[in-house]
Amino acid sequence: MMRRTYLLILFYSLLISIGTANAQTADPFPEVAAGTLPYTMSVTGYVRLNGRKLTKDDGLIVAAYQGDQIRGKTTPFDPSPAYTDLIMLDVYGNTNGEAITFHVYAKDPYSQGGEEGGKLYIVDQDLTFQNNAIVGTLRQPYYIDLTDFILGDVNRDGKITVTDVMGAVSITLGNDNEAPHRFDHVAADFNSDNAVNVTDIMGIVKYLLKGQ
Repeated sequence: MMRRTYLLILFYSLLISIGTANAQTADPFPEVAAGTLPYTMSVTGYVRLNGRKLTKDDGLIVAAYQGDQIRGKTTPFDPSPAYTDLIMLDVYGNTNGEAITFHVYAKDPYSQGGEEGGKLYIVDQDLTFQNNAIVGTLRQPYYIDLTDFILGDVNRDGKITVTDVMGAVSITLGNDNEAPHRFDHVAADFNSDNAVNVTDIMGIVKYLLKGQ
């Protein structure tokens, strides 16, 4: 009887261990050795991908790095109804003046067939470490901006074709509401004037006609 009980306990322990390991596979970043780094600064703000604020539903994880060493890691949370999906990141350092970069993991909103694939973004946005510094506040947040598109690649398939012209036409006519992630409004704004219209359609057409 005791042997059976022991085996059951061992079995359930293994199940819990496997479940914990599976839950952690979505996090591509190692743990932070905070105890070995004497100084700290804080970063408060949001992450945007192509101008769209990323949320908890995007599986967002933000890490700070100095070179190839992780210096901080966090996920978004809601401190109040007015401030949702906020990033509050403690960044640890050895000395002032170190260059900090951001590595961001999030689900790919343009994955095909409803796949839950994730992407890792290395952000071209340096921050200089200063002990006790406060970067960003609730009212003046710091933005980590990610860019992931080809201008004119409206359907996000990695190339510019006639299909992208049709996508730009759909956006201009307001017929893309049924599939909000099928056509990328930022990529459709070919002349980068913050509006998608006939000028952008003509720009993509001219690009295709030139064979570029």
